[in-house]
Amino acid sequence: MAEAYCGARGDQYLLGSEALPHVTLCQFQYPAVKIATVWEKLRFDLKSRFEKPVAVQFAHLFVRPGLSDLHRGKIWVGLSVVPSAELIELQKSVHASLLSIDVLSPTLPLKYFPHVTFGRLPGDARILLDQMPETQFWQMAYEFELVLGRSNKYGVLSEKLY
Repeated sequence: MAEAYCGARGDQYLLGSEALPHVTLCQFQYPAVKIATVWEKLRFDLKSRFEKPVAVQFAHLFVRPGLSDLHRGKIWVGLSVVPSAELIELQKSVHASLLSIDVLSPTLPLKYFPHVTFGRLPGDARILLDQMPETQFWQMAYEFELVLGRSNKYGVLSEKLY
């Protein structure tokens, strides 16, 4: 779907071999040599959450303007995720766990928008929605595992660390 909606027009972000599909819980910056500490804290605080994958259901396609200086003049396209109580609580828990070790995340619980990004496009790009997913796609649950990964400044998850 990312290729169908964004194709070669992706501007520094296109879901595929260079960008792994993910639903971000919290983004943050931390020295690479100390990242194992963050992972151990999350594993300790959220022990029961790692026993099974997180099930998500998709709600709709989204097209949003970029708001920060880095993304101004760009368009983001992707799938919004149904903000289930379990997912919202998980995001709050991850945020609180990070905060307890002084790791700040711009992904604040009150502004959390769960989604899977297909790509970032130039602001004047045309988006054709002529290949909508079948009804069954929207009714199914999809499993995601909890991981800690590395992303670039655009939010491209390129590597699973833990």
